[in-house]
Amino acid sequence: MALASAAALALLALACTRPLPPGWGAGPPPSAASPGQRQDIEAATRAYVLSHSAVREFAVEVQAVSGDYARARVTPPPGVTDPAWVFLVRQGGQWQGLTIGTAFPPQTYEVLGIPEAVRLPARPPAPVGTAVRAP
Repeated sequence: MALASAAALALLALACTRPLPPGWGAGPPPSAASPGQRQDIEAATRAYVLSHSAVREFAVEVQAVSGDYARARVTPPPGVTDPAWVFLVRQGGQWQGLTIGTAFPPQTYEVLGIPEAVRLPARPPAPVGTAVRAP
């Protein structure tokens, strides 16, 4: 039994170190935010989350900026709720939240005008037969 568990862990470790499949995360790379821009995006993200969710404690990580659009990841303490993403737009020099969530259908990006460089990478479906079962 222990040998089977060790083999399953070895397979899982191997799967986690393989390169990403072609097409995952394709699209133009996001630009880096300046320190001042990062602070403004973080502040706008905090304000948006506080006014659109029940979560009161969380970390903010600015992940992508392209033109007047940005994406930030919001991570609450363990056990509170799942991490989420906030998409923002800069209007009149001010960053404002557009939406918050854990998954976004393509229509959301289209309606909100979010550029490819800021969108979450599309995950291709897992190939059949790649699941690892514990013994």
